[in-house]
Parts: sequence; structure tokens; C-alpha cells
Amino acid sequence: MTESMPVSYLQSKIDLELSRRALPGAVAYLLLLTAMATTTDFLHKPGTAPAMALLALLAVLRAVHIRAFPGTSRTVWKRNFEIGVYASAILWGGLSAYAFHVYGMQWQPLFMLLLTAGIGSGGSVSLAPDQRIARGFLLCLMVPPAISSTLFTWSVSPASC
Repeated sequence: MTESMPVSYLQSKIDLELSRRALPGAVAYLLLLTAMATTTDFLHKPGTAPAMALLALLAVLRAVHIRAFPGTSRTVWKRNFEIGVYASAILWGGLSAYAFHVYGMQWQPLFMLLLTAGIGSGGSVSLAPDQRIARGFLLCLMVPPAISSTLFTWSVSPASC
């Protein structure tokens, strides 16, 4: 890219690339929520059903919003896109952190953490055109479970292994 290209042109190309890459990630939340709900009893823990339903609704709304690119205003589209990305990351990261609180160091939160790592890796690729959004997304997604798992006291004895 040359320096003579206007910033607005480059920004429009970045936004177009974000809209092209982000749709599979929005839909992936639905699949991963289904995996978590069907393979664990996490859905039946206090407060998780509404949070998971909200995350599913948010995933659908994000997919619809992404398909509407650029809509009437590219600026409004980008702002709403960012809100959706951060809200999804905060909700999923919060659920992942809550899994450590509910289960301790059992397989369920580790499974949730594996799904979280998948979301993080997919998100870092799909959000790569805008590094600011990508960094914020990863922070919102990974910091809550990192803090929660760090605060958990490891009480595994050699006999239980």
C-alpha cells in the first residue's frame, strides 16, 4: 500500500475484510454452546441457562448484522460490530470463568477452556485486519478464565491421578 491512498479507502477495505471473515466465528458460538450444553450438565447450573441463551441470541444477531454490511453507515456498522464482538467475548469468557468456580479443576471447565482456546484462535484470525479489535477481543475472552483458574486452589493428590 502506498502512502498516497486515503485512510478512508484503507479503512473501508479493512471493514470489508472483517465482514467477510467474521460470519463463521459468529456461527461457531452456536455450535460450541450446543457442544457444552449437550456434553456437560453446565446448562443446569444456577445462572448458566440465561447466560447461554443470551450468548446464542447475540450470536444470531451478530450473524444478521455481519450479513448486512455495510448497511446505511459504515461507521455505525463498525461500532455495532465491535460491540457484538466484545459482548460475545465477555459473555463466553465469563461463562468459562464460572465453570472453574462451579466445577473446580474437573474436566468440564477444562473442556470449556479448550473451546475458549478455539474461539480465541479463530477470532484472532478473523479479526486480524483490525488489531485493536483483535487485542480487545482476546483480552475480554481470556482474562476471566485465566483469573478464575489461577484463583482456584489445586488440590490434586498423586493418589487421585
